This record gives sequence, structure tokens and C-alpha cells, in this order.
Amino acid sequence: MCSRLKPRFINCPGVFSHEDFTTIGAIIGLNAALMSIITVWLSDLKLGYCTQGWWLNRKFCCWEMEELLNEAGGCEDWHTWTSFVGIQWLFYVAFAGLFAFICAFVVKSFAPYAAGSGISEIKCILAGFVINGFLSFSTLVIKSVALPIAIASGLSVGKEGPSVHVASCIGHVVASCFSRFSRSQAKMREIVTAASAAGVAVAFGSPIGGVLFSLEEMTINYPIKTMWRSFFCALVATVVLSAMNPFRTGKLVLFQVHFDRDWHFFEVGFFILIGVFGGLYGAFVIKYNLQVQAFRRKHLGSSGISEAVCLAVLTASVGYINKFLRIDMNESLDILFRECEGGGDYENLCQTWAQWRMVNSLLLATVLRTALVVISYGCKVPAGIFVPSMAVGATFGRMVGILVKALYRGITRITVTVVVIMFELTGALTYILPTMIVVMVTKAVSDQFGKGGIADQMIRFNGFPFLENEDHAYNIPVSPVMRRNIVYLPSSGMRLSELDKAELEHLVSPDAPCLFCPEDASSPAMPANEFDDAETTSIDFTSYTPLTVSPKQPLEIVMQIFKRMGPRVILIEQFGLLVGLITVKDCLKYTLAHEAQGGGEQANASGSEELEQTLEDLRTWAGEVWDGIWDRIKGRDPQRERGGPVYSLGSDDEGTDLDEVRRPG
Repeated sequence: MCSRLKPRFINCPGVFSHEDFTTIGAIIGLNAALMSIITVWLSDLKLGYCTQGWWLNRKFCCWEMEELLNEAGGCEDWHTWTSFVGIQWLFYVAFAGLFAFICAFVVKSFAPYAAGSGISEIKCILAGFVINGFLSFSTLVIKSVALPIAIASGLSVGKEGPSVHVASCIGHVVASCFSRFSRSQAKMREIVTAASAAGVAVAFGSPIGGVLFSLEEMTINYPIKTMWRSFFCALVATVVLSAMNPFRTGKLVLFQVHFDRDWHFFEVGFFILIGVFGGLYGAFVIKYNLQVQAFRRKHLGSSGISEAVCLAVLTASVGYINKFLRIDMNESLDILFRECEGGGDYENLCQTWAQWRMVNSLLLATVLRTALVVISYGCKVPAGIFVPSMAVGATFGRMVGILVKALYRGITRITVTVVVIMFELTGALTYILPTMIVVMVTKAVSDQFGKGGIADQMIRFNGFPFLENEDHAYNIPVSPVMRRNIVYLPSSGMRLSELDKAELEHLVSPDAPCLFCPEDASSPAMPANEFDDAETTSIDFTSYTPLTVSPKQPLEIVMQIFKRMGPRVILIEQFGLLVGLITVKDCLKYTLAHEAQGGGEQANASGSEELEQTLEDLRTWAGEVWDGIWDRIKGRDPQRERGGPVYSLGSDDEGTDLDEVRRPG
């Protein structure tokens, strides 16, 4: 279809227009709204059905009975599959396994690139690496269909990474219909960057957050014009999403919460505690998830469908017993973010008499969700990690909030929650300063155990050619790193059949001559990346603007060219003669060898050992603290039971001096 549209737009004036980004943003917003509606319906389908219409989810089924829905979890039009808990559990697990099977089967059969998050690969594509088919139309369709099914299966996966991948596919597919984009990889990368910003915007209802995400995470070279185009595309996508109103809230944010109380200064210590937990959580998940990925690659490479089904059944079986794991992850976040007076008293969550039972339930949810994230992220279904990490932080933060309330009863009733970037996601602008504190502490703690997030670690794990943003001084020219054994082709006289270009033989005759120099173009030729129905006598492979450097050019300068311009290859020229070439892979090979000689592996091993020791110390400390709390609840005196010294500080009526010390025996 796109090949027929190309000739009509070859001579369109201008390079970019608002209509291009408007079209891309509108399609992204519409696609995100449809995926959100399907996700909610499939998630509710595991618990019951609506008698007014099978296509209605629980909230739309109880449209006019919202108060009853919040209190009892349903209405007279919404029916669970059965009133027996055991059979209801079987329905819940069966639906989870069925959804996981459908999702993994569709992905494996039609679009293997639709599995996973996609952020790591898109970062490499924006850096100049070519992955054929990763942004294709088939990947777009399959991932749009499979993502709602994967989330509804209950797997501990999110939608932010897949949303970025889907949005990038939309931008690439739409831009491929216009020759001015398809003929320029630089313009195509700019389109993909803007689309990735729109993907984050529709995932969280956050256009500014989407632009910042594309600026900080997706690309190294980020001109001002790209920022404005990304913001415009994200804005259009969120406007369309708001018009579709898939969450029935009428707002752009994903979770509708209102905080009418300010935070208190004494809570800063608990915010720091949450930040420390976030840093340790990130280091823990990255370390052990990479080990799971290595095991998956070695032993489960051909068992993607079975693995996804087993993980979904395990998650559903374990999660059904916990009230915060049983419901949809987004709904759980919505409940945990609410204040008690705003409908947040979910199953006595805010009741004082049930606080210890809630602490146990939230702690169990935190531990189980963390373990499930470690083993689930990376399986052969569309999977993100940001939303599950938010859910882990929300359960831990609410648990800390209940403990703080128990310690400071009468001083405050504010519930402490994890507020990492939540002020834009939830509109809770009151907590900007605590958010900054948590983010700063989390970043400081996580940097102690390794550099880079999960996307950067996956790039290294998969061996993708991607240059880090950090600059290093190697103090050598490019000549020791370049390739010298170059394969040459004659500038004239070659036919298409002599090249490995089988994908072009159904468009052009195999005997068509190939042109590599401008002076050879004596007959009409068609560029190698553009074809129409017209008869073509030759194919033009000429590169009119090759990037060339001297062999004495510093390696740091060449690496900067790769980062900022994204070429696939740079030619090394000396006195008008081609003496070699260099690619990103050549730079990475030298970088890895240089780090190995400089002790990079020892530093990584040291960071891993430090993490292990820290986790062991935390386990010991947590066990001691929990034993102390449990002893105080039961009214026991551990010092007296162990026969240790007991200091009696009695009152004056008892005639006990504060200096007197009673020791056993």
C-alpha cells in the first residue's frame, strides 16, 4: 500500500509538517484507547461477567451504581462465575493460562519481535543500528493485540515499554508511506523519537513526561526542533486519548487521586527509607533478572509458549490468595494511592483494628510481586517493567504509611506512598519535594551496585551495538581499530543477480546493472530504496555523501560522530585512497577489551559482591526488627527470657532509685 503512495508525495514541499505528526499522534492515541478498553474488559472477565452485555467491563456494567461498586466490588448486573471460592479460583487460573497461551502463540507464530519491552532495541535503532522487521506493520498489529491479553493474563508485566514500541511502529509505518521520510534515515529516526514520546504520553497520560523520557532515555542527539515535534505529537496523542476517555474518568492521568493534606517534616526520614528500598529493589531485580534471562536463553529458547503459560498459572495461583495481587495492577495502584476519606478503605485497609493484618498482606504482596517481576520480565510476551515496579513501590510505601500511622497516632493521618514521578501521573503536586528526595536517594543507592537501568543492561546482555553516552579518553587514533581487510566491488559491470539482494529480484530484473559511481549513471536509474510500477533499467547504489575521516583522527571523535549522526559505517581515507572502514561494532570491541584490561570486570564483580553482602545484612536486620516488633505485640520481654541484664526504672512510689540496677543471680 505504501509503495503506491510514494510517487504522489515525492515532490511535497517542506521536510516536516504538522499534519505528519498530527496523523501519527492521532493514530497512537486511538490505538492506546482501544488497547486500554480491551485490557480492562479482559482483566474483569477473569472474575465475572455483566448480564447487560458480555462486552461491558465491571465499571461500565455498574455505571449508575458507582458507590455500590466501590464498597462491595460489584452490583446486581455484575455476576461472578460462581459463589464457591475454590471453583472461582479455578476459573481465575484457567483464564490466566488461556490468555497467556493465546498471547505467546500469536507472538511466536506471526511476529517474534513483538515479545519483550522493545525499548532496548529502539535505543539501538535511534543510534543507527538496523533491525529489519522490528518496526514493521505486522509487529505493530500483533503487539497491539497481544499486549492487552498479556496484561489481562495477570503476569507481572507492564505496558509502558510495549506502548513505546507500538507507538514507534506506528510512526515508522506511517512515515514509510512518504518518500521524503523513507529515503532519509535521519528523518525517520526523528519520527521514531517523537512517536516514542507519544507512546509514554498515552501510557501514563503524561505528555511532558513522554518528552522527557525520549530526551533522557531514548536518544543521545536531541535537537530543540525534535523536542518540539515530540511534544506536539505527544500532545495530539493525549488529546485523542482524552476524547476516547477509556478509563471513564474524564482526565488524562491514569489514576484519579486527590491529596488535600500536606506532608510533615518528620516524614522525610521515611521518604529516605522508601528511596533506599527503591535503589535496592532496582539493583536486586536487574541482577537476578539477568540471571533468569541467561537461564531462559540456554534452556527455554524453544519453549516460549509453555513458559508463558506456566508463569501465568503460577502468578494467578499465588496472587489469588492476596487481595492486592488478585485485582488488576492498575486498579491496585488506584486503591493504594487514595486517601482513606477518598474511597481508599479497600477491604478495611484504613481501619485501625486491621492494621497489622494489612501490614502482613502488603509485605507479602511486595515480596511476591518482586519475585514475579524477576522471573516474568523477558518472557516471550509483550512485557514492560515500570508499572510492576510502581506496584511494588506502592505496596511497600503503603505498608510504611500504616506503620508510621501506628507509631504517630494522633499526630498525622497521612499515608506515605511511593511518589516517584507521581506528581505528574496523579496530579499530586504537593509531594514534589518528597518525590525529589526519593528519586535522589534511589539513584544514589542504585549507582552503588552498577550503572545503567534495565534497558542498558539488556543491551549489553543481548550484545547490541550501542555506544554509551559517557565519554572516555583512549588517546589513540582510529587506525588501530579500523578494519583493513575490505571487500571491494567493481564500480561498473555488475548485475543484480551477482549481489545478495534477493528481496529486489521480484521488483527488478536480475540482469539489471548496478551503479556505484555517479559518472556511471548514463541511463535512468532507480534508487535502491525506492521502487514503483515504472520500468527500471538499472539500480543506483551511489552514496553521494559518505562520511570519511583520516586514519590519524582520534577514536573519541569517531565515536562522537557515531553517537550524533548515527551512520552505519565511516570510511577511512588517506591521500585520496580508501584504507579501511569502521563500524559501531568495531568501537565496542575495542571498548570492551580496554575495560577488561583496566579492571572493568573486577569492578562489576565487586559491585555484585557488595550487593550480596548488603542484601544479607538487610535480611539479618529485618529479621531482628520483625522479631522485636512481634515480641512487643505479644507483650514478651526478650531480655528477661534470655537471662540478660534488665534495667528497672521504676516510679518514686515503688521506692526505686533510677541508679539502681538489678541483675539476675
